Amino acid sequence: MSSMGELQRSFATSRDGFLAQFKLSRPQMDLLFSLKHNQLSTGELAKKFSVTSSAVSQMVDQLERKGMVQRVPDQNDRRITYVKLADETRKVFENMRNKFITHFGERFSDIDNNELEALLAILTKTVNSIGKETAWKK
Repeated sequence: MSSMGELQRSFATSRDGFLAQFKLSRPQMDLLFSLKHNQLSTGELAKKFSVTSSAVSQMVDQLERKGMVQRVPDQNDRRITYVKLADETRKVFENMRNKFITHFGERFSDIDNNELEALLAILTKTVNSIGKETAWKK
């Protein structure tokens, strides 16, 4: 099991290093990715990430100052504010996605296709098993 912890730490360190070049934290990236296809309210984001609305607002403030997101007031309910990706952020995402694929692809360059297929099968089985274990909590 120590190998699993080591693997997780290695991936986290690599991911965080990758995100640093974009001056983003993992939670900020998670929020941006959740907005990739549609806008969400701050309440929906808080629920999705199991954090308070004020924590989401603080993160949105930071991303808004960077020009990455925009707040959109609800036309029918002034209490609701939606968050959406800024137009320029969509372009940045494509660049970031390509760099991310290259970055992590390099981490697997010493593994042949058969080994990658076996790894994928094991990881898929593990994720499905964990999903079954946590389904009762939902």
